[in-house]
Amino acid sequence: MATTVLILSDKNETRSLILEGWLKYYAKSDAEITSAGLESGKLNLIAAKAMMEAVIDITKYKSKALDSLENDNFDHIITLTEEAHKLTLNKFPKAQIHHKPTLHPLNENDEDMEKLKKHRKTVNELEEYAMEFTHKHIRKLI
Repeated sequence: MATTVLILSDKNETRSLILEGWLKYYAKSDAEITSAGLESGKLNLIAAKAMMEAVIDITKYKSKALDSLENDNFDHIITLTEEAHKLTLNKFPKAQIHHKPTLHPLNENDEDMEKLKKHRKTVNELEEYAMEFTHKHIRKLI
């Protein structure tokens, strides 16, 4: 049976979808990966562009609210925000909870190139985390 992983953020529009893409890439069929937000949002197109540069297509990913998930039994939950982390401690007592605080890269006042640069940095940071997480909790490096 595959390991189940939930990635939880505030709106499921940027960070959680990026990490979902990376974990699916590294874990392959060894894990069932899903992401959600405390509320649903809309896919951040700058995040999608930054991921596409890394050859990971997240444009088909749908933003989901935590309440809409059919499964609430996860082996691992990765929280990316403080609010998401606080909620998981009570709601998912059986899951292993991993907190990876990640700043939201979007600042509406930034110029377009600066927005993309910040998203690339988040993509790289979450890729590194996904690789480490996969090899520690899903399948060991051979």
